[in-house]
Amino acid sequence: IPAWKIAPALAYGNTIVFKPAELVPESAWTIVDILHRTGLPKGVLNLVMGKGSVVGQAMLDSPDLNAITFT
Repeated sequence: IPAWKIAPALAYGNTIVFKPAELVPESAWTIVDILHRTGLPKGVLNLVMGKGSVVGQAMLDSPDLNAITFT
């Protein structure tokens, strides 16, 4: 499911902050690792791990984020 959102967002030129569910850190890390190995520029795809209530709130409060999507 993350690939369904990451791929189009990258295709349209967006920078991504990917915060996966706490229960799937390895699969999230693997997706990001594979995409980084394709040669994405540094900082285009960012992985943030942590508790949703803490990390999610920080993302919501950030003036640097223009949009957030949830699955």
